[in-house]
Amino acid sequence: MTPPSPSYARATSSSSSKESSKSPKTKDVPPKKLKRPSSLSNHERQLALLLRHQKALTIKPMDPTKPCPLASLPSEVRVLIYRYVFDIQTIIITLPRMWKYGSFLWPNLLRVSRAVRHEASYEFYSRTSFEGTILELDFSPVKKWVKQLPVAHRLFLSRNQKLVLELMMNDRIHMPDGLLTEGFNYAGKTLRDLWEECRRFGNLYDIHGLEHRLHFVRFSRLADWFLWCGRPIHSEINWHHRLAFPNDVPWTYSSEEWARRTRQLVKDNMIRFLRDSIAVPALPCVQGAKISAKQKTVMKKEALNLLEGLNKVFRDLGEGVGEESNQDWERRVASLRRYLERW
Repeated sequence: MTPPSPSYARATSSSSSKESSKSPKTKDVPPKKLKRPSSLSNHERQLALLLRHQKALTIKPMDPTKPCPLASLPSEVRVLIYRYVFDIQTIIITLPRMWKYGSFLWPNLLRVSRAVRHEASYEFYSRTSFEGTILELDFSPVKKWVKQLPVAHRLFLSRNQKLVLELMMNDRIHMPDGLLTEGFNYAGKTLRDLWEECRRFGNLYDIHGLEHRLHFVRFSRLADWFLWCGRPIHSEINWHHRLAFPNDVPWTYSSEEWARRTRQLVKDNMIRFLRDSIAVPALPCVQGAKISAKQKTVMKKEALNLLEGLNKVFRDLGEGVGEESNQDWERRVASLRRYLERW
């Protein structure tokens, strides 16, 4: 009988596991042929797969023994029916009642069945006119509306060319005394609320002076909106912009002189709005904000989209009046465009 080997001559459990984990040398395998890269973006691919999934769904009657005319129709005819049902007026997405009832988030037709919802949701979210009112550059109501939508339905918004954001110019809003100071409370927001809103980009308490604090708050709101629009799930949504002019502006008057003065007043207000609100990213008082170069690259697309939208509104006012204002506007827009394109 062979005597057992001493313990120091036997392999330890650690060395045994290392030896067993070593796999034999594999044979050389030729690499697989690479597939032709798709020309579709990730967003377009997701949308195509979703629409293909919709076509695969069939409408199942609740009672199979009874006839279901809708289920027997071709999908193309059903889409025409949905389109007729959804032929409604513009939906305002920033009304408080939207969050309480949600009737315009998910219309009754989208609650019939899963198959109907998949077919009808594309028609509703890609063709309906949605509008939102933006007060003091606060885009949070719009973001809240989009967030409440199912993820699949958000993709359909990228096909909608009737998404309009109406910006209210600041000179139409009464700013109370003591704004952005301790004890401040305006529209339900305190100074701490604004500090919390801006803390992502810097400390509001470190900024002195009412004007500089206002600029920083507006910059933070714009930057947050631009970054939100740059996310992959939102980047394909195309927002159109316009300005909210006073309802009492007499656009049609028998006196041409009065109409000319009115348009001149609107142009002057737009120049102030551009200078004090939209152009704040270029002001020296916000250059210390915590924004990386990568974030600026993401922000650039929507920032330029907003600028070009307002530029179109100004041009639509006509060039027959206020030549000095026209030159001032063109100069400011060109300067801001150059600044944003360097991001």
